[in-house]
Amino acid sequence: SMFSATDVDGAALVAAQQGHPVVLIAPVVSLLTQDSECVDGSQGKWQTYLSVDVINWAKSNPRFLTGAEHSGTGGFSMGGFCSIVTALRNPDVFSVVGNLSGTTSPDYMLGNDKLFSAGQDMAATLLTYDAIHIVNTDPKSHSVRVWQDVGANDAPTLIQMQGQFDQTASGLGMTVVSNVEPNQQHTFTFWTAAFAQYIPWAADLLHKPLPVTEGAASSSETPSGVASRTATASSGSATRTSGTPRPTASRSR
Repeated sequence: SMFSATDVDGAALVAAQQGHPVVLIAPVVSLLTQDSECVDGSQGKWQTYLSVDVINWAKSNPRFLTGAEHSGTGGFSMGGFCSIVTALRNPDVFSVVGNLSGTTSPDYMLGNDKLFSAGQDMAATLLTYDAIHIVNTDPKSHSVRVWQDVGANDAPTLIQMQGQFDQTASGLGMTVVSNVEPNQQHTFTFWTAAFAQYIPWAADLLHKPLPVTEGAASSSETPSGVASRTATASSGSATRTSGTPRPTASRSR
């Protein structure tokens, strides 16, 4: 194979060889000069783009099965935050999400008071983009299965955020797998290896019936005559940086 199992494409190939083929879509989630945090705010409607426009494009492609039971999202750093909050806000669109080294609430470099447009109630709007607040207030979000991965040498606040989300979501009966990887930092080498583990895990779930969750949205829209199994939106670049899979201490609930 031209890809190794530690490449994103290689991980998708591994999933296909295991009988769980996926299609990877890597949307741009902001301009290179911006930090959109994937919200509908001062820099454009990036949340709408991810949850509506990208999905409508996938629906227009006859190769893709769409609907939540066939769709997941994942990303690294800001893309990890974008992925988890987009999935939880849209459980009728996504049923699986991977947050690799991402926060659980917006972390805008210029301050959140500048993240949203004039006239928006910033405090109220911020809560709608807070993963912990979403799972505490919207039972429909509980249908989303969550994979979290972060390096032990990353920012302590980031590790704390992911740990708090795990505790909260697991306590609500959600499926959460959380990994804190020894000696790993906020690097592309780490994210490449993390994607190599997340993608087969997600693909396996997306090829199983969506579990019935109290208050969860029902599955939707599956076009007929499709050839491939799954459309997976990745809110973060599909990297090909070399990396080595590392052992994980996974905790599944």
